[in-house]
Amino acid sequence: MAATRLQEKKEAEARKLELALSALARAKDRERNRRQQLSAALQGNVPEDFSELPTPVRNAVYGVANCTNRRERAAFRELMLHVELHAERLLVAQNDWGANPFLAGLISLARQHGYWVRPLEGWRPTSHNAGRQFSQLARYLLARYEVPAYLEAVLRDVYVDDARASWFRHISQGGSLRTASGLTIPLTKRMAHHALQAPDTCTVIQALRWGQVIALGGSPRLAYAVNGSPLGYTMESAEQETWRQSLIHWLVNQSMLDPVQVEPIVSFVLRRRRRERQFSMQGRTPQSVLRLIQEREEQNAVRERERTRQVERSRYLYREFPRTHFSPGIWETGRGAQRWIWTIEEIRCNRDLIMEGREMRHCVATYEDSILEGRSSIWSMKVERPEGVQRAVTIEVRPGTRSVVECLGKCNRAPLPEERRILERWARENGLKVELSSE
Repeated sequence: MAATRLQEKKEAEARKLELALSALARAKDRERNRRQQLSAALQGNVPEDFSELPTPVRNAVYGVANCTNRRERAAFRELMLHVELHAERLLVAQNDWGANPFLAGLISLARQHGYWVRPLEGWRPTSHNAGRQFSQLARYLLARYEVPAYLEAVLRDVYVDDARASWFRHISQGGSLRTASGLTIPLTKRMAHHALQAPDTCTVIQALRWGQVIALGGSPRLAYAVNGSPLGYTMESAEQETWRQSLIHWLVNQSMLDPVQVEPIVSFVLRRRRRERQFSMQGRTPQSVLRLIQEREEQNAVRERERTRQVERSRYLYREFPRTHFSPGIWETGRGAQRWIWTIEEIRCNRDLIMEGREMRHCVATYEDSILEGRSSIWSMKVERPEGVQRAVTIEVRPGTRSVVECLGKCNRAPLPEERRILERWARENGLKVELSSE
């Protein structure tokens, strides 16, 4: 028995080994095929329908299309093949939208191939994390000196132009932040120094704002508040940035300003500046600006209330309903003091429909759209007694099927026997079928 169990164990281990080797062989085949497809795509040999190709191959096609000349395409081809061989994670990584977050960075590195300071063949990643691999690759190819981590974002940003994409290379090769291509924010040497010391959690624009605030004498707490305002998201023209720096200087000078008020003040001032080019912060205090914000909020509240009233009024504009070809009716029942006169009339406008709903305490007013579109027709049955005229039931008719589909009294009660007889009599006279949902 022991020998049998030992033999079975050996056979099971042999099967596991065989399956593992088979899986490894398939993986190598897929890798070999992908590399061949990637090489072909980089050479421009792409089938008309390449939607079934692996994601790295489709990305390669996109990258080649975004290179502007033969040298850039050659550099991108060399870069992709080297990365595929040594840092595969960079090619297969995906963000929450299913896109590769490093593709734009690889394209940017290829466009700057003329500034590579080291040969690509010598690069090997020392991490399995795709983000760290890209950081190592960018620093290996472009950096001579240490550079803040947030500058890597300009390489990977799909929407950044070539001028701003060169900031990483410009700074990492010893250039001054003040002379970066396309920079419109006026920086002193002190501002540039503090910008390079900004926290890595900042974006590039936020790092520049950080440098402005700290160099002007502001606190890190104020710098965080400024970065949380619209100033931390965009960089405008040189003229606008000169004015924005005066706004930052004003914020720094308000030593007792609660940082919580920075975002509403900045948002208000920038909107006001867009409307009034001569708007200035000179001579203003935080209290005066906050009063202006309060006045604007009150004006907005008044406008919102007026807009709401207009919407409400528009709901009750007079609308006449199209007439159907069914005829109204009038009947008498009983004699003497028990003589009742019954009428069934079509409701022809939205105001009468609303009144019907209010009097009968049901939701027939919601049928306005259906009536206007011809899907329904609403009729009101009334009865005249010695004590006066009263509403009896509300009737819904479907003109398309020539059928009565609903008949309800006050508070959605079912029709009384006499009301039901009058309804059936009117339906017969108009060739309608009575198909009430309560049946």
